[in-house]
Amino acid sequence: MVTAQAMQWQLSHRRTIGRTGGQLVTLSQDDRWLAYVPEQTLGIRVIDLHSSDHKGMMALPHPIDRLSFSPNADRIFVTSAASPVKIGVLDLKTGGYVPLPKPKNRAMPSGTFRWWRDNEVLIMPSSHASLILNLDTLEIDDAAIVPSWKETLLTVQQKIVSESNGGLSKTSRWQWDFKPMIESAELPEVEGSSGWPIHQKPCLAILHPDRDCRLSFPSISSETGDWFATAHNGSKVLRVRQGTLEVFYFAIVPTPPLHWMVTMPHARQKCRRADDVHTALEMGRLRALVCAPMINPLNQAVVGPDRQRVKAVLSFSHWKEAQAELYVSQQFEPITKGDILADVSGWEGTGADLFEMETPHRWWTPLPDAAAQSDNIETVPSLDDIAKRTADAKAALDQARQAKLDEERKAREDSEKKAAAMREAMKPLAPRIVESAPPASTNTTSPSEDRVRE
Repeated sequence: MVTAQAMQWQLSHRRTIGRTGGQLVTLSQDDRWLAYVPEQTLGIRVIDLHSSDHKGMMALPHPIDRLSFSPNADRIFVTSAASPVKIGVLDLKTGGYVPLPKPKNRAMPSGTFRWWRDNEVLIMPSSHASLILNLDTLEIDDAAIVPSWKETLLTVQQKIVSESNGGLSKTSRWQWDFKPMIESAELPEVEGSSGWPIHQKPCLAILHPDRDCRLSFPSISSETGDWFATAHNGSKVLRVRQGTLEVFYFAIVPTPPLHWMVTMPHARQKCRRADDVHTALEMGRLRALVCAPMINPLNQAVVGPDRQRVKAVLSFSHWKEAQAELYVSQQFEPITKGDILADVSGWEGTGADLFEMETPHRWWTPLPDAAAQSDNIETVPSLDDIAKRTADAKAALDQARQAKLDEERKAREDSEKKAAAMREAMKPLAPRIVESAPPASTNTTSPSEDRVRE
């Protein structure tokens, strides 16, 4: 199962193991055996996950807080819950418990651990580099100086530490995670709504680490207080909810269809918010829902999508003229021919903005047969490609927004200049002062009269 692709997984069945007093649960390294501490019990129960067999209850002398299978799953190493910490080994063949002396050179530290070699327990304290307890010498040393650990490849070391810390497993082809899935999508009262009421809940999903696709399992929901762990090969998932331990088993099936060619009602340029549709498409956020068909019981006719049963979310790769290519980005149920594609929308995180088509009623269409060779997961857009498309689209939007701001600023400046020129032109003219010529002489006597007076 390690080499399977993310979309090939299928929930096979589930098994309720019993009540447990906390998170004292561990798997053997071959994923076959499960050991746990039953509720209000001073002992360990070991279950064969490949059959209904179990080894019964094996008593312990004191409560424990950690446990780990030996590499061949014939013994379990445990530590006591009380201080000072006591260590011991439970022999699964005899059912006997063997207490061990305390380590010679230091106290048994806290932290997770894994019995990783026949005579060595790897300890991973939260505030210290990894340590190794040698069960032959009962000495604890830094893992970095222990020959067996030093000779182990770094990638293998990292894998061992990651698996020992619990949580959800992953490989280069798949990884477990918790993601929201759509339970229902209520129809808005008015067409086109940014407050589209979509009801979601977190559940377990398996993702492709590099591609934009994931497969969710609605029956494995996640609630506050739940504890999860996965088998090393991902074939089983453990969940403790309110003290009840369950195991979910998975099988590998052929890859389902992932691509569809769909005839849209018109070109995207005719949508009522064509610019927003274009932006969502460029950013890789233009999507549509796949729902089970709603059947009119009076005539058995399909009358639209059943939004109380959303099966998948398809993302648009292209939309040219009236032809669009879509791929599965989220699947909650298997998609079958005759399911309904509807509700074209732009997504931001877990919220959606519903777009309107230029149609008399809300647009929907039966999903046609899948495209040829649509089970090739390598044709699904990569997360890096979508991130680049989003960044490029945002940069183009920012550039267009800045160009518009520059244009508006220039228009304001031009308007202010014109207004200033008009104000200047409308000012009243100042009165002009004209200098007069010197007054003419008032002397009326003749020159001869002037000489007589002299």
